[in-house]
Amino acid sequence: MQRGREQLGICEFEESESSYGAGDALGCRAAAYFSCASEDCGNIILCETHNETCPACGLTFCSSPNARLHDCFYVHQTEGQCENSLIAPLLAQLEQKLALPSQEALREFIKSDGDGFGNPLPKEVPADFALAALCLTGRIENIPFSARFEQENAQRQRRTARQREARACHRLGLNITATRARYNRVGLYKRSTVLIASGALITCAFSGSPHYAQQSELLRLIGIHKQEDYVRDRLSALENARPQLYNLLLKRAESIAQRDSGKADTLESALFS
Repeated sequence: MQRGREQLGICEFEESESSYGAGDALGCRAAAYFSCASEDCGNIILCETHNETCPACGLTFCSSPNARLHDCFYVHQTEGQCENSLIAPLLAQLEQKLALPSQEALREFIKSDGDGFGNPLPKEVPADFALAALCLTGRIENIPFSARFEQENAQRQRRTARQREARACHRLGLNITATRARYNRVGLYKRSTVLIASGALITCAFSGSPHYAQQSELLRLIGIHKQEDYVRDRLSALENARPQLYNLLLKRAESIAQRDSGKADTLESALFS
């Protein structure tokens, strides 16, 4: 037990998927000092690693480097559960900007025809991008405490690999070549990177095409001014360097696309009416 704080028990948080694959998630089992404020969480108790405090209302929720996009903190912020939701003003400003005549094409894509079948783009896309904007401006922690351990471990592994290669080159009398260029140094552990990748994957799964131009314009309206290849580069880097997380995001994107898509109903109506 840490001095000055009461231990509530053992952390009950389970990662959505371990490194061995789906279906074998294990509980954290570390000392727990926090309770999740979500009513749908089963009063789970949390350790120092698996918790995050909402900067808008001060409540504590579940948080994980592998499940952070559908953890209680994310739901609290994006589904209207937080009375002081940080993304609400950004989404309201987005509505105003989309109403401008110059944004007619983007407005149609987002509001009424994101998939070519007359269905609007899933609400998770602007919500993910809005949260990413808050992370990039420092209003939400961009690298959650729970993700720092994973980031530091990856850095140690890369450093060990470089040292091993340097020793081998020295032993064989070969020139030591720089190896840092082999590793993509995009902030793959930043919440903003994962959120943007999530929104991009949902767009692609829902519409059947990446639509990078439309995504870049949507990001710009929300306040993230990047080039068009910004989204593509992060998706590629995440897929190569963190395939487990990428696959988790992809499964989530496909589930959301299936939920919001009316393609099957449209085709069935055309075939059997």
